[in-house]
Amino acid sequence: MMSDKVLRHPKASSRIHCAPSIIFRRSLVAREATNKPSPAETARTIVSIVGDGTLSTLSPDGAPIGTPVSYTLDKEGSTWVNLPAHAPEIQYLKANSRCSLLVKPQSLPARAVASVSLVGRISVTDPGSHHNNAGAQEASPPSPSSSLSAPSSSFRMNLDKALYFGGLDESLHMHEVSASEYLSAEPDVLRNTAAELVKLWNEERAEDVYRIVSQAVKVPLSQMLYAELLWVDRLGLYISCEKEGGESKVVRVPFIRPVLDERDARSAITMAAQIAWEEERPYTPAPPTTSLTAVNN
Repeated sequence: MMSDKVLRHPKASSRIHCAPSIIFRRSLVAREATNKPSPAETARTIVSIVGDGTLSTLSPDGAPIGTPVSYTLDKEGSTWVNLPAHAPEIQYLKANSRCSLLVKPQSLPARAVASVSLVGRISVTDPGSHHNNAGAQEASPPSPSSSLSAPSSSFRMNLDKALYFGGLDESLHMHEVSASEYLSAEPDVLRNTAAELVKLWNEERAEDVYRIVSQAVKVPLSQMLYAELLWVDRLGLYISCEKEGGESKVVRVPFIRPVLDERDARSAITMAAQIAWEEERPYTPAPPTTSLTAVNN
């Protein structure tokens, strides 16, 4: 559950009926294998939207030291860690280049999605692996809560693997992603707008959320006690819900196809609600006027 605020069952409202095509209906079947992004994709998404984390290095006595740092990303997706010129971590990395960077969103809804630990090495003595003031790197947006000062140098992490800790995806407590799989994956196209979509549907279109999840779990709308949209990605929705006599759970609701952008996502969510509405109230066309006249005569 995302917050203490409970979205109560909304009153039903009338809609303009528009029956989906048969092709659209058939495409709702057989999507289980591709109904959510891969761990590599989600890991790239989380690292892309955060911008800071905890760098762990080994001190001279072998003790692990965790330090808050900011980072940027280049066009290939490699991570450049920002450190002050005289940071002790630079000396630690000279002695032992092994390190990890834990990245976890600080605010909802992204905080519930996942966290990622990047594991690799930072060579602070390699001229090709560091530069001053982040150069022309494509910076990830810094966290609003970050109080880190501007770094003097950025150092590239040579990635060995990424550890993905699923939040909403409860089936993956920890999943190891290879460096090649991580770097070849693409961040989700909705990563910068997902929070806005979540807020919009929870605050202004809660009825849609109830209808969508009601159809997904095959429970009558009247029996749904709670429903809240948690996250949106290019392949579908995560929704927290609770029915009468049941426990709260997170449900994955896939789109009929991958969405291309925010506008496409808005359309897909609206269509999913429309489909659910039609399943709840099957459309029965009115008999032709000529038939009614014949019957009356």
